[in-house]
Amino acid sequence: MPQTTAERLAEIKTELRLMEERRVMENRDFTEPESQRAIQLVEEREQLSMTRTTPLTPAELRHARIQESLRDYDPNHVPSDYPVGGFDPKWDKRYSLLRAVSRKLEKGYVDGYEGEVSAEIARRTKKTPSGFLMPMGLPMGGGERRDLDTTAGAGAVHTNFLGSRFIDALRNKTLLLSMGATLLTDLVGDVQIPKLTTTSSAYWVNEASPVTESAPAVGSVTMAPKTVGTFVDITRKLIMQSSYDCEMMTRNDLVRVLGLELDRVGINGSGSGAEPQGILQNSSIQTVAIGTNGGDPTWAKIVELESVVATANADVGSLGYLTSAYGRGKLKTVTKGDAGYPIHLWSENNTVNGYRAGATAQVPSNLTKGTGEDLTAVIFGDWSSMVFGTWGAVDINIDPYSLGTSGGVRIVALLDCQVKFRHVESFAKIVDMNRA
Repeated sequence: MPQTTAERLAEIKTELRLMEERRVMENRDFTEPESQRAIQLVEEREQLSMTRTTPLTPAELRHARIQESLRDYDPNHVPSDYPVGGFDPKWDKRYSLLRAVSRKLEKGYVDGYEGEVSAEIARRTKKTPSGFLMPMGLPMGGGERRDLDTTAGAGAVHTNFLGSRFIDALRNKTLLLSMGATLLTDLVGDVQIPKLTTTSSAYWVNEASPVTESAPAVGSVTMAPKTVGTFVDITRKLIMQSSYDCEMMTRNDLVRVLGLELDRVGINGSGSGAEPQGILQNSSIQTVAIGTNGGDPTWAKIVELESVVATANADVGSLGYLTSAYGRGKLKTVTKGDAGYPIHLWSENNTVNGYRAGATAQVPSNLTKGTGEDLTAVIFGDWSSMVFGTWGAVDINIDPYSLGTSGGVRIVALLDCQVKFRHVESFAKIVDMNRA
């Protein structure tokens, strides 16, 4: 039986994928024969799809690959992990942050694949980088810094470093996206999210009497970008000699730090200066008090959190509890009722009163109230009402001067982002729970 067009297209897709995987595994560029074969396959695919009648030039093929790798880089794309979005994971190993840094140092600009990716992101987001743009979606995991050199990097030169065995730092868990928070990517300029603030009213009328006029009021939630940054110091030797494993180590440190900070401010951002305001610092979000000096949680207080949200008609969406690791431990030791009803507030299946529950050190456990110390927080709400916004990709700047006497280089990563709430009524919090 003759081969169908669909079958041939599937074969072409498989062959191209295997070629790319082989190139990635061997950590190299395509050979000339491989490049020619790839061009032939893409041309055949285009002809079979009846989308192109003229052959692809090598430059057009390269542009097509850029477009494919960035095909998910649009404002409506909601990734599954944090921070993510905007880059196809299968192209991870083709993009090299350290290679881009090396080009910037040597030539004063970034060329090659990394340069094309930066230019494409800049075009789509209408953002002019001060350095170059690195996609958020590469697998990478407030000002924080970590020094990486051939000593602190635990032998992170090409001949010795085993990336699969690299021991990363212990970090807080980022849970807000997994709890259901909304992520908006590739925003341009200030963004206004329309919001119905007052609904229409209904009236009972007598025969032939007019209905009283009422009109809904429409407001908005405005998101304007704020900037968070981090930097990492590396040696010039590390840039020139590092393996792909060290590349990943550098990326991980930069972007995980940014992701952790975004997660933290969503929970406990101060709202002062350039820092967004989080749930615990937002006075418009209702607080359920345990005692004058804090105290142990009770079943009644936990249920009151839910009642506060439900009374505001906000008990819909991605409902769940979030607390600290200490808070989880405390809730696991407190029962709902007397000794005859020994069911603990935190269930074995990581739920509280049937709602999913998460614990992370991002929730503070050193709060104070009156004479009470070392108190922690519990938050309940519809997490989809929390909105994270990012403007473009990570802006990478190269500082060769701060460590100039040692030949080191400082890589500075800046991200424009914001955290807002669709409805503050969607959350309620306890901020005075004993942690022990």
